Amino acid sequence: MKRNGPAVTLLSVVFLLLFFFRSGAAETRIAVPQLLTIQEAIQIAVTHNPGITEAEALLSASDERMVQARSGLYPRIDVSGTFNRTTNPMMAFGTKLNQGRIGTEDFLPDRLNDPEAIDNYGLSFSAMWSLFDSGQTWYGMKQARMDQTAAGLVLDRTIQGIIARTVSTYNGLL
Repeated sequence: MKRNGPAVTLLSVVFLLLFFFRSGAAETRIAVPQLLTIQEAIQIAVTHNPGITEAEALLSASDERMVQARSGLYPRIDVSGTFNRTTNPMMAFGTKLNQGRIGTEDFLPDRLNDPEAIDNYGLSFSAMWSLFDSGQTWYGMKQARMDQTAAGLVLDRTIQGIIARTVSTYNGLL
């Protein structure tokens, strides 16, 4: 681990200056800010570290993958609608026949050859619920659960690493 980076050097200088100003503060009456306690330094490091934000985002994403994996257990419901308008003689006659609206006047040759426009609406609902998917949903949920565990461990490791580096830097500066 490189200990003499620019940040460590800068912090060392600040702490040394604070130490010297503090030792002479009684004589010169200069107000010196209090040094951070190790708990305060750890709290600041953990609160403002982008690595923790990243690890929390990974954990959140793994939670959403669990929701996605669980979706295989639920039924799928589809709704669709259609609309047709036609003056095609064969389609118009067939549409009227399907709608049950055929009358004797519909068999007149002039009406059969040149029908008025006819509209047809359709609405359908369908539901599908998989009874067996060769374990795909179960394995997906198992994988998502392991991903959640791993993301939680990454977050814990990140926090512990930040705390360890903060304590090491703090003690090195003292």
